[in-house]
Amino acid sequence: MLRHSVAADVMEQAGLLSAWEQTYTQMSPGRFEGTIVEVDVGGMKLARERMNVSVHHVATPMDGWVGFTFPVDRDKLRYLDWRHRMPSKSVVMTHDKIYHGLTTQDSDVVIYSVPIELLRSHLHDLKVDAGPLLQHQIVLSSDFIEYGLWVIDTAKDGLDTQSAAAAQSTILDYFATAVCNADALLAGASSWRADRQTAVTKACASAYASGLGDASLSTMCEASGVSLRVLQQAFKEVMGMPPIKWLRMARLNAVRQALRDRTCSSVTQVAMDYSFYHLGRFSAEYKKLFHEAPNWTMARRAITG
Repeated sequence: MLRHSVAADVMEQAGLLSAWEQTYTQMSPGRFEGTIVEVDVGGMKLARERMNVSVHHVATPMDGWVGFTFPVDRDKLRYLDWRHRMPSKSVVMTHDKIYHGLTTQDSDVVIYSVPIELLRSHLHDLKVDAGPLLQHQIVLSSDFIEYGLWVIDTAKDGLDTQSAAAAQSTILDYFATAVCNADALLAGASSWRADRQTAVTKACASAYASGLGDASLSTMCEASGVSLRVLQQAFKEVMGMPPIKWLRMARLNAVRQALRDRTCSSVTQVAMDYSFYHLGRFSAEYKKLFHEAPNWTMARRAITG
């Protein structure tokens, strides 16, 4: 479900965002104009907030929720609390703390609001210790921010149940990966008993066995018998990339193989079979990897076949 709201008053704007308690103070002159586009993704809230004037935020997530905020343009948001010492990081924002920020004019911010039990459950499934979750400082890639913007834009045309579930899983996997990366070292030698190559081999085999379109970090961790933190370290050492990237690359290769099959008649259907629901993004990634568009692959089979 997507909700689009427009406000002509800064106090009205402060009340538009679900799962947050906020106070806004307008800090620069001008007739206020603000918008919120918010989409429900399997119980979590994903929003994009834009305001034309400088605003001082005083905010805290509601009880039972955690939040993450990411400016589309980093220069448009300045933290006024202890977060200013971590310009390249975000934090897991919780109900028991108050957060201060100052936007510049024409700000554009993406806000993730996640039920804390949903996040804890996902981390538990991936064997990630959720105990210190609330103290984590995390770094999320620009790809993740772009993915959030894509989900919001796609939701304008409606997200079906399958797409929403895939988006929720991807978002939670990004968060879990960031939580793992927040720790410079593995939890300890005792957590690293499994052989690196064996863990990676089992994880990859499980992804293929369950079907790449349905595979997830959870199934890979379960098959390898190690936590996500350990699996990430193993993949980085053995494959040179984290498991979430390997899975995406494997899916792209599977799509290419399917497109070269003479029985295949639809790029769209094949892409969706492997959990690529944004065709523009899929096509760009496919072309970057294989130096040809998906439809070119289909066209060439007629020549080479």
